[in-house]
Amino acid sequence: MSFSFDRRSYRIPYPPTARGTFKADGKEMVLVDCSERGIRYIAATEVLPEIGSEVSGQVRLLSDRQSITVAGTVVRCWAGEVAVELRSPGIPVQAIFAEQRHLAKRFPARMG
Repeated sequence: MSFSFDRRSYRIPYPPTARGTFKADGKEMVLVDCSERGIRYIAATEVLPEIGSEVSGQVRLLSDRQSITVAGTVVRCWAGEVAVELRSPGIPVQAIFAEQRHLAKRFPARMG
């Protein structure tokens, strides 16, 4: 059996009890998932950004509380969540791997 894998980069889904954050326009929102090239967060207000609009802010991962400056384009809004395709450089791959290791240590059951 073969599987199709359409993603360009590995996505880290967060458990509801432990999530990184995205801070933009003075609001801090929780991440649903992240990758080198994108983030998905829960909107802080009921008014969602327009698809195609530009967003920028600071991502803070759980594994390293340093801020990572990101910017990108809103590609999807649904059920109070906003998906953003990040422009280069996005989130460094080393930070993504560190986040994956951190979550695997804290939540070993979710890793299979």
